[in-house]
Amino acid sequence: MGFVIAILLTLAMAGSVLWVMPSPREKRISAMRKRAMECSARVRLIDKAMATQMIPWVDDHRGYVSYELGNDGGASASLKGFKVVRLSFDANLHELDMLDPLRQRVEAAGLLSAWPESAEALVFSPLGVAVIWREVGTEDDIQGLVEKLRLCLSSCFN
Repeated sequence: MGFVIAILLTLAMAGSVLWVMPSPREKRISAMRKRAMECSARVRLIDKAMATQMIPWVDDHRGYVSYELGNDGGASASLKGFKVVRLSFDANLHELDMLDPLRQRVEAAGLLSAWPESAEALVFSPLGVAVIWREVGTEDDIQGLVEKLRLCLSSCFN
């Protein structure tokens, strides 16, 4: 009987340790976020209030993350508030959204189709630019993502 209790206690301890260990997906995401922060990007989880303002066409905001890159030159006088450029195409996309001058500037720079498939939107603010996406990919993809954000900054703020 004592042997059975010892086995159960050992299994309970091992189970609780395995429960708190990060999964391979969590390890991949934390490595991606760490790499983004090393490249001077700010990583923010999208909450419900932010999702309703920035990506209202998305039904479920959970899982979306914002990678933001600040404008080194300080706040831009050309933008007041934030401006969202939708990256995902939808048949319900309004024609006025397609004619947005900022969207056309991003498209003219060739930066509209260069994003990962899971990217939903680019968010421009006076302080910088951000991409909202689902973090699909690997740690190696982050350098390219940050470079695209830098290209957005240089083409749309200068």
